[in-house]
Amino acid sequence: MSDLSRTKLSPLFDNVHRRSAIKGAFNLQILLLAMLFALACSAGCCGQPATHTTEQTGRGASQSVPQEGSQWTNEIKVSFTGTVRIVEKLGLRGATVYPVELDARFLLVVDVLSVEHDKTPIRVGKEISFAIHSPARLFGTSAEDAVGKTCQFTAAWCPGPKKRFSWLEVRPLKD
Repeated sequence: MSDLSRTKLSPLFDNVHRRSAIKGAFNLQILLLAMLFALACSAGCCGQPATHTTEQTGRGASQSVPQEGSQWTNEIKVSFTGTVRIVEKLGLRGATVYPVELDARFLLVVDVLSVEHDKTPIRVGKEISFAIHSPARLFGTSAEDAVGKTCQFTAAWCPGPKKRFSWLEVRPLKD
């Protein structure tokens, strides 16, 4: 190949090399993002793999609930009966709350009447506060209609380093 043809083709080869390098870097970024997403999806409560199913709750909305016999070895499923005392927008009062949804907007305060498990922070005769997305999503009613109702609550307590509830489900009791 002569020097003249090499100089005319050199920018073309450089451009092809540059495009493949950019494409390779872009593919690497996509691969890393996919790996991070897979890692985030596989990490469940207390660092255990997430094994969820979608169940129909008593109010007709779907709730993500761990399967029985799943690998959630550190999670404690607890049922308790309580009366809804307060449902209001978060931030109106200073309260210590347990968030149960990522996009929490409301404070839910429940007076606990009975509880079936003593390895959680839920105690009979005490109140417990949760940060929930909305009363419409949890109860299927407005905040005003939820206050005063006695309900059966089911929750999953993660006692690990980040002590928290991973989900909360409610079923109104018949009056």
